[in-house]
Amino acid sequence: MGIARAKEAGFDACHFNLHKTFSSPHGCEGPAAGAYGCTEKLAPYLPIPVVTKTGERYHLDYNRPKSVGKIRSFYGNLECILKAYAWIRSMGPEGLKTAAEISVLNNQYLEHLLMQIDGVTHPYAEGKPRFEQIRYSLEKLKENTGFGSHEIQNRMVDFGIQSYWLSHHPFVVPEPFTPEPCESYSKEDIEYWAGVIEQACKEARETPEVIRTAPHNQSVHQIRDFNQAEDADRWATTWRAYQKKKKKCTERE
Repeated sequence: MGIARAKEAGFDACHFNLHKTFSSPHGCEGPAAGAYGCTEKLAPYLPIPVVTKTGERYHLDYNRPKSVGKIRSFYGNLECILKAYAWIRSMGPEGLKTAAEISVLNNQYLEHLLMQIDGVTHPYAEGKPRFEQIRYSLEKLKENTGFGSHEIQNRMVDFGIQSYWLSHHPFVVPEPFTPEPCESYSKEDIEYWAGVIEQACKEARETPEVIRTAPHNQSVHQIRDFNQAEDADRWATTWRAYQKKKKKCTERE
């Protein structure tokens, strides 16, 4: 984005989310797409096929003896890749740098607002600056009210904004939530977002039934049993997924 380079930071490999940094939308937490870059030393081990170019023609190169092999099928998401490419070309170097700077500024302002809310913390590296994203915690709110990140997430959609991203499992940060105030957020957007979190945390202490039964203004109800996603008989998108989940259940038993 014109500010830092992964190579100079000493990275051997880096995955770049096109659905965040490079404008392609989440699509309500999916679909996504990413670009993967690595050093020349690691290049021989990349999965096959690798796209190569000879003259004016592109090829799929399968002749890579050190490759880890073909790891899985590519679902497509071509629209995400084309949108990101068009956005990068239209923004140019200076536009990309400006977008990054605004994104960092927005994140700093949101942090300033969220850290004034009773029950919100951001664990680890206290006092160190965060940049484009922060993983916050509602652990204190959970301890005081019995309501954590899932419950606040259910409530916030009643205010007309998309529920936040929690974290990948397993949760390293307890009761996590991860806002993404990118460069397209206005000052008013950020203040409204923080205000929703503040209101939900206040309700958790003063009117707990509102949080317990949320959401109230949506077409779908809350998920009461998150383990149902692992129940092969209730949910599996493919026969392979069904078999994999069945195997997990058998191993647990």
